Amino acid sequence: MTTDWTAPLTCLIFGTNNTHVDGIAALVGECDNISQIDEISRLASLRDNLSRYPYDFVVVMLENADDNLPACLLRYPELRVLVVTPARKVGAIETLLTQGASDVVSAQRRGKCRHALDRIIDECRIRVELRIASRKLESQNRLQKILLDSREEAVLLWQNGEMLESNCHLDTLIECHSQDNQGRSIEWKRWVSAPCYAELHSNVKPLLGSTIITNHRGVQYKAKIERLHLESGEAQLIRITPHAIDHASWNDKTLDTVTGVLLPDAFVNAMDCWLHSTDRTRYTVAQIRLNEPGLLSSESRANSTVQELLSYRIAALLEQEFKCGSLIGRTGATTMTLLPFESYKHSRDLATRIRLCLGTVGDLIDDTTRINIKTLTLSPHTLSAREVVERLNQPPLLTRRILKTPELGITNDSVPVLSVRA
Repeated sequence: MTTDWTAPLTCLIFGTNNTHVDGIAALVGECDNISQIDEISRLASLRDNLSRYPYDFVVVMLENADDNLPACLLRYPELRVLVVTPARKVGAIETLLTQGASDVVSAQRRGKCRHALDRIIDECRIRVELRIASRKLESQNRLQKILLDSREEAVLLWQNGEMLESNCHLDTLIECHSQDNQGRSIEWKRWVSAPCYAELHSNVKPLLGSTIITNHRGVQYKAKIERLHLESGEAQLIRITPHAIDHASWNDKTLDTVTGVLLPDAFVNAMDCWLHSTDRTRYTVAQIRLNEPGLLSSESRANSTVQELLSYRIAALLEQEFKCGSLIGRTGATTMTLLPFESYKHSRDLATRIRLCLGTVGDLIDDTTRINIKTLTLSPHTLSAREVVERLNQPPLLTRRILKTPELGITNDSVPVLSVRA
């Protein structure tokens, strides 16, 4: 038996014959790593001691070879029990095994008693080793969980399509109600948009560094991706800022100083990111242009001031109306481009909502028809963001001219504006 084991074991010896008990106690005392040996002779004391102390093994001395084992031993199925019988030969031991015995040996064969004790002690030593290792793993897992939960980011450790570890912030972010990692993996797959999920967990070219994650609703979050080398293979550590990106999170270099919305290049970049991560099959983008000939030229200081004031008011009204989720950019002197994250059954519904929210732009204009609203509905994979903006800036390819007909009362102004679809 090994002698470098440091965790001591405890033993209980039960027998009514003091001479035999003393002999077995001396034999157990010769074994290494036995820190405690309790000797009892009364059945009541056996029941009390077993219920009070967690013994590693018990030695039961039978006074007669046909005696039964104490029934209280069956209450502790994990307890190792060595039965010592007074008979020189050990016959069938099936009855004793059913009564709780782990091994049976003759008291008249001291060498075999010692070997039986060594086997029992080795088994107990291995059980204690496993128990201590399990406690260490549990404590490490608890510590790891505490460290993960102490971070402000939503953290997940991902490997081979399964979530190895996560923290409470991620559970809140993805609204996960499952208690196992498999359930969290399913909720994570449902939460993140399909294109973004494919890019994050690609085996061919895994995404690393700072990125933007888009969920299935089109809401975006800043994230950092790191590659880890675990014993089980490559894994990804994904840290997500749990607060969705809004206009206030953009730096000053990307925002228009007057309106506070995105500048053209920043709007195009943000829209491109959304197009590559959304799982929508169709989306609608709108261009709002103020068609006021007297203001298109900013030669005079007065015209320039009115332009800036109108642009500021239009941007403020759009941000207020579409604050639940949208991208707004100033793509011209008096032009705003709006990308709402929510879907619309008809592009006319979006145009109607925009016109109602703008109204007269705070009584700054008298004729609301001067606000020209153009919509474009298409697939995310059809055009890039820059191509979308250029398409909206193009004049109509076909202009219908309708002559004034007094009899019918039809004029150019009465023709409805049609949305452009691709």
